[in-house]
Amino acid sequence: MDRVDVIAEVSEKAFNAENDRRDKITEKAEKYIAAVALIVGFKVFESDPLAMAGGARQATTAWLTVLTFIALGVALAFVLLSMRVRNYRTYAPGSELLDKIMGTDVTCETARIMVARMYLDAQEANSKINNQRAWKLAIGGFLLLAGFVLAVLSELSWRLTM
Repeated sequence: MDRVDVIAEVSEKAFNAENDRRDKITEKAEKYIAAVALIVGFKVFESDPLAMAGGARQATTAWLTVLTFIALGVALAFVLLSMRVRNYRTYAPGSELLDKIMGTDVTCETARIMVARMYLDAQEANSKINNQRAWKLAIGGFLLLAGFVLAVLSELSWRLTM
C-alpha cells in the first residue's frame, strides 16, 4: 500500500469519525430533552399554583419552582440550538468531484489525493460545527443540572412547609 492510499484511507476514517461524533451529540441532546420534559412534567403536577400567596416558606418554595422552570427552559433552548445543524458537509454535490477527477491531466494518484482532500476539508468543517454544537450542549447540560438541583430544593422546601 503506497502513501497515497494510506492518506485516502486515513482521511476517510477521519471524515467518518466526525460523522459518528455528530450522531453522538444528537443522541445526547435527545436524552437531555427527555430529562427536561420529565422534570418539568413532575414539577407541573406537583406544584401548587396558590403557593405564592402563602407565607414566606411557601413563597420560597414557589420561587424555587419558578427558578426551576426558568433554568429548564433556558436549558431546553440551548439543547435545541445544539441540534440545529446548518451547512454540514458531506460528499461533493452532484458530479462536481467526478468532473474534477475526469480531467485529461489528472492521474490516478492525483485523483486519490483530490478525494482525500475532499474528505479532510469536510472533516475540518464538520469538526468546527460539532465543536459549536458540543459547547451549546454543555451549557444546556449545566442548566439541566441546575434545574434539577432547584427542583429538588423546591421539593424539599415544600416538604418542610407541610
